[in-house]
Amino acid sequence: MLINQKFGLCRYYGGNQNVFADVVIYNKILTIIVEIVKANAKSEVIKVYFDKENTGRLFNLVKIKDFKTRFSGIEGLKKLDQFIKENNIKTKIEKQYY
Repeated sequence: MLINQKFGLCRYYGGNQNVFADVVIYNKILTIIVEIVKANAKSEVIKVYFDKENTGRLFNLVKIKDFKTRFSGIEGLKKLDQFIKENNIKTKIEKQYY
């Protein structure tokens, strides 16, 4: 059973860019918000939305506590992207620049 929660998945502070990723689970719907702050360029916010069905599929394949450790950090975000593709989990992606 998924309970409403929010947690940080990535906090990366680099020379030319910083990357922050947070996970929000609300009403059995998963949203991942990734913010990329770049030096001397527009920053971007990427929101990845999962509907209830695909949130359920994802967490049937990996437990929430394992999700936190397996997909944390920059490399974890890359692994998550690959995992979603390999398992045909559908998402909706929204990008904003500021």
